[in-house]
Amino acid sequence: MTRVIVPLLLAIALGACSKKEEPVPEPAQPAAPATPSAAVSVAPPAASAPAENADIPTEEDFEAEAERRITSQNLEAELDKLEKEIAE
Repeated sequence: MTRVIVPLLLAIALGACSKKEEPVPEPAQPAAPATPSAAVSVAPPAASAPAENADIPTEEDFEAEAERRITSQNLEAELDKLEKEIAE
């Protein structure tokens, strides 16, 4: 079984590595202000709320469900189902 999974994972990993990098254009230099004596006060940016990572599912989120759903009796069927899902 691992003889099928390992080459499949290697093929996927190698396929992901073939991405060509596009050159990043350099930003244009901003124009100097016409009248330096006319200073404009700029308000500091509003403090943004930290990004919430709670919405991103992790391995631990699915661990309890997997332990409940996958048993020794249905292990092969679940593995076949995952292999078909990966192949799509």
